[in-house]
Amino acid sequence: MVIPARPGPTPACTDAEILTIGLVRHLLGRRSESGFLAEIGREWPRVFPSLPHASEVNRRDRWFYGAYEQIRQAVLAAAPADDWGQIDTSALPVKLSAIT
Repeated sequence: MVIPARPGPTPACTDAEILTIGLVRHLLGRRSESGFLAEIGREWPRVFPSLPHASEVNRRDRWFYGAYEQIRQAVLAAAPADDWGQIDTSALPVKLSAIT
């Protein structure tokens, strides 16, 4: 994965840690980012010793959108093909228009 360099000081929490937090949050189905960060601080303080503030995690997590897509594609490519079709059931954005 190629993640472009960002200006500024090196953060205490690595890019790999931020990606891990985002992936695990998704896999565990935690809806609240701040709640999940609090859970990490309580349950896994030794795994993430330099846990940043929620706003920094959110900002950096959004920066890694392309990395998450690369991970998704790699997992999909490694999954064996099956003999029946599957569809993505993710919600699609809906635009409501005013009735005139």
